[in-house]
Amino acid sequence: MIKDKQIIISRLDKGEKGSNLAQEFGISKQQISDIQKNKDKILKFTDSIETSEGLKRKSLKLADDEQLDKALYTWLIQQRSTCTGTPISGPLLQEKMKHFSTQLNTETADHEFKASTGWLEKFKTQHGIRNLSIQGEKLSAAEETVEPFLQKLHKVIEEKNLIPEQIYNADEI
Repeated sequence: MIKDKQIIISRLDKGEKGSNLAQEFGISKQQISDIQKNKDKILKFTDSIETSEGLKRKSLKLADDEQLDKALYTWLIQQRSTCTGTPISGPLLQEKMKHFSTQLNTETADHEFKASTGWLEKFKTQHGIRNLSIQGEKLSAAEETVEPFLQKLHKVIEEKNLIPEQIYNADEI
């Protein structure tokens, strides 16, 4: 994983021996050498990742058209932050990508951009986007009931000495 490579680079910089790291991470000394050799490339890539999900990737490969990819990802983040509660489906992402492709003139006469399901899966993997089904009636709670509920919930958590692993959303079970 990219995160492991980041950790290895940091520890090599602190003077740890590559052979010890290879043994600890269960990889060869050659892989440690390759990580060290590609240090700048790895660090540049990790700086460009917007989410911690991206650090779970194994590959440094970026999108074929980074400008187009960045436009769609920016749009997606903006849509998610508007709090409208409207889910963003795969087909909507595909249509938006086609729209951006046209707007940014990335299509050529002999190559029309096709936002295939394969492209969609790669896009979601690169950005750590998961398919989550919305349970219950999202955004249907009366706002005046939220604060009293949270106070009561915190009181129960304290009284019962509950830890986060013991607390579940019934819609997600």
